[in-house]
Amino acid sequence: MEHLSVAFGAVAPLFLLMAAGFLLFSRGLVDDAFLQKANALCFNFFLPALLFVNIYHTEVGNVANFTLLLFALGCLIALFFLLCLIVPLIEKSPRKRGVMVQGMFRSNFILMGVPIVTFVFPEEGPGVVSILVAVVIPVYNLLAVCALELFTSRRARWPELLRGIAANPLIVASLLSIGIVSVGIRIPVVIEKTLAEIAAMAMPLALIALGGSFRFSRVGENKRQLAVCLPAKLIVAPVLVIGLAVLAGFRGAELLALTVMFAAPVAVSSYQMALQSEADADLAAQIVVFSTGAAAVTLVLFIYGLRALGLI
Repeated sequence: MEHLSVAFGAVAPLFLLMAAGFLLFSRGLVDDAFLQKANALCFNFFLPALLFVNIYHTEVGNVANFTLLLFALGCLIALFFLLCLIVPLIEKSPRKRGVMVQGMFRSNFILMGVPIVTFVFPEEGPGVVSILVAVVIPVYNLLAVCALELFTSRRARWPELLRGIAANPLIVASLLSIGIVSVGIRIPVVIEKTLAEIAAMAMPLALIALGGSFRFSRVGENKRQLAVCLPAKLIVAPVLVIGLAVLAGFRGAELLALTVMFAAPVAVSSYQMALQSEADADLAAQIVVFSTGAAAVTLVLFIYGLRALGLI
């Protein structure tokens, strides 16, 4: 039951913060103007600080499991390209295509992976998650920018796509942090503590702003898209990856890390990225909200099933 409770405990606070944002908007304590500025602030300032701090504090040098890293990246990139081929066949709206692709491959691994894997495997878990976070999170952001830019109605060309990638605050923060860690630079303690305080505000503010921006009246417009994205994200993709991982010989902390990476709900920052890219932000918000709620069940069941089979 401990393993079930930690999985549920990692998801429930996210959902409750989004509910708080929805309640604040319903009570008139925040309005659309505030939410618009809050979302822009999260995308350009708070979330980049969070990524920088998390990657900066990973002990990448202590982990040498390149097989796990290559497997994770291979599955992620293969899933991305597969979705880029399939989604245009089932969705006509360019503004929804990129959001659907992002909603089926990108997960909230940075927030879910560390607490879950570390709780189940307190000794080896942190090292396993560290290498995946440091490398996978920048790749998530890079692929998300590609999907959103390529599938928007603007029909972005390669120069525009490259400019969008280079200017994306999440990618810039990730690459900057990786560079600093790679060369062994230590930032001053005062700056480190300041960045940590800023980073601590990122997820609560992003979740509250997301919840405040959520409109139940618009869910009906995206029922078909949600019916495709949610099962694909929370069930189909994890089952395929877990099956391949088991066949490849992964067990214990490595298998659990891969499970959380692909079975966690959609990353909160995907909403802000959709908003900035002029894609369908309403659909992006709905995917985040519903995947977070549903993951409280599906992720718990995956962990329970793997534990019962003796694989973790």
